[in-house]
Amino acid sequence: MGNNSRLLNPLETVDKLNESTLAMQLYWSYQSVLACQESMWEELVDRMRNRPGELKELGWESDPELNELESRAKFEVLIERYKR
Repeated sequence: MGNNSRLLNPLETVDKLNESTLAMQLYWSYQSVLACQESMWEELVDRMRNRPGELKELGWESDPELNELESRAKFEVLIERYKR
């Protein structure tokens, strides 16, 4: 997350923030997630290869024959949903 993590307020102070500051916090949080998209993909690939049982518990139904390109497409769909 880099520099953005310094911009986020601790949870215990969030309820004391005004509306515009809360909106900025939400925006920075959103951007932080998008900034680590490729790292999330790399972690997913690692888990698909090495710990597929963990993914199934988290709802990632991956067919063993599903290739990485199809998994990437599924991942991109989820990222697009997040962006909305």
